[in-house]
Amino acid sequence: MNKINGYAWIGCLIAIIFASCKHNEENRTGNVLPPAKVNLTFTPTFGNAPFNWGSVYTTSSGYNIRIENLLSYFSQIRLQSSNGQTAMLKDFALLDFSQPMPTYTAEIPEGLYDSLYISLGIPATFNVGVDPSIYPSSSPLSVAGSQGMFWNWNSGYIFFKYDGKADVSGTSTTNLTDPFAFHVGDDVNYRVAKIGIPAIDAKKGSVNTLNLTVDLEHVLVTSTDTINLQTDFLTHTSDNPQLAKRVSTNFAGAFRVE
Repeated sequence: MNKINGYAWIGCLIAIIFASCKHNEENRTGNVLPPAKVNLTFTPTFGNAPFNWGSVYTTSSGYNIRIENLLSYFSQIRLQSSNGQTAMLKDFALLDFSQPMPTYTAEIPEGLYDSLYISLGIPATFNVGVDPSIYPSSSPLSVAGSQGMFWNWNSGYIFFKYDGKADVSGTSTTNLTDPFAFHVGDDVNYRVAKIGIPAIDAKKGSVNTLNLTVDLEHVLVTSTDTINLQTDFLTHTSDNPQLAKRVSTNFAGAFRVE
């Protein structure tokens, strides 16, 4: 081997070693790792019992009920750290509780997150005066995606529909003849819930899972407000605004992370 070729060979060897060292350094620092991810799942319950569509449940106030229609908008679902850093998980979602619950996956910046925020309904800037036809059909805010959850006459989205049948006598579990229907919209009923969560230390390459439970009994019965289905069984918001406010507040308190 002549001297020139020897120098070239040594140069190549140094380049390979340098590249290998750089690669190892990137692995150590995490620069080549994918962003942190969060999987958000929804699990409906009725009180402490698993929720099964079509089943009859007895509320703690003694009413037997069966939920027959339940769709709800959730929006601006985000994580937040104690220093104010936020990470959006889902901007808008329309959940049909008669269907299997979805899992949403989002990439988030590195950080330590200890709170989850979820909004019930649609924020004002996206609600009244908005034409759903401007959105692509894949959006839950579109004409097709909203699944009828839009009031043309009221120019706004229906935040949730919670309908069913009940036996308010508390004596029958099969002959449920007393209907109830809560169809709630309007900016005044938009609610933001803050939920404490086990701290998430989001680092590159990490995958974290949050299981968000939604207690459907809590819409009707809380420690401070019980909806009496004998007298408070119907609201389309404008015809019974006080009941709409009550069920919205109850619903917003139905979330917890396990």
